[in-house]
Amino acid sequence: MNSYPLHDSVFTITPYVRQRVDPSILNLRSCELIHPRITEILTAFKHDAMQLQFYPYPQETLERIAQHWKIPVTQLIVSAGSDAIISVILDALGTVTGRLILQTPNYFGWHDYAQLRGLRVTTVSLGQPYARMFHMNTLLTCVRAHAASLVVISNPNSPTGFVFTPTEVRSLAFACAKAGHLLVIDECFAQFAALDHYEILGPQPHIIYVRSCSKSLGLAGMRVAITIASERITQYLARWRPDASVSGPALYFLLKLLITQKTAIQEIQQDIIRSREKFIQALKQIRVDWEVLPSGGNYVVVYLGNSSDDPTYVTDFLYKRGYAIRDISKLPGLEACVRFGIAHWPVMTLILDILKEL
Repeated sequence: MNSYPLHDSVFTITPYVRQRVDPSILNLRSCELIHPRITEILTAFKHDAMQLQFYPYPQETLERIAQHWKIPVTQLIVSAGSDAIISVILDALGTVTGRLILQTPNYFGWHDYAQLRGLRVTTVSLGQPYARMFHMNTLLTCVRAHAASLVVISNPNSPTGFVFTPTEVRSLAFACAKAGHLLVIDECFAQFAALDHYEILGPQPHIIYVRSCSKSLGLAGMRVAITIASERITQYLARWRPDASVSGPALYFLLKLLITQKTAIQEIQQDIIRSREKFIQALKQIRVDWEVLPSGGNYVVVYLGNSSDDPTYVTDFLYKRGYAIRDISKLPGLEACVRFGIAHWPVMTLILDILKEL
């Protein structure tokens, strides 16, 4: 028997397996972009065999995006989704100091990948001092008390939808610069909060902006993301070749949606925002005993703790009627909570009608 040594600590991390939702069920638990117009746009696109048969040229794609965003191409990185660049950031930068300050809860990849690399993770938790909210002063206190670290936030936060204001983000960026930290802002859902952190903060030597295209552009199946950083950081990260696993079709669809379908995409995103706000207001009227949290994402978190309803019961009730939402009650600070992904308004009205029966 082969006895090649392995890191035993790796087996303490639960491997992630994406569970397929029954095709007859509308999946609102993964927060993908669900809108008929994006389906029509993607269906109409055609690509030729060369994009499949031959290697892609990511640099050419980045040059066009740089022109479109008016950002120097030397500050851009393309990767096969945000998971790929999260791994690279933690490998290339997190291991330098061995420390990560992480807004928690957050996308599980940040914590799991940090644990795989043996980083010391300091969490800044939801609910301190106010329940089901983050507080910038709590985060600033932590940042000022620690030596040089990676500092990671998602804004809007995943999974809560909580949004730090531009003023709060500026104060965090200043505090990180002063303490020698490297700040990473995960912008996965920023388009649903009308947030552009690069526009707010500008090009900074100590800030990395990670922009997944899975949610905002409806490209979850393509696995593609763009990261913005200083030229020094991008050149450093380039040694890990984050663009090496990006496919030709992914680059093709990315350019099509970002540039040629820019107006349509913005209209779809605005439609989802309107649907979210209407859903929040309607749900508050239907279930006055539920606490509906404000959200900047394409999802809404609901606290059921003031009612007799159980998260498992609510998720099962909706699943039996054709809709999958997520029970997030086991996440820290989100006890008794469920999360509704937001689709276009006609879908959300159907869910509201079902909830009236609950």
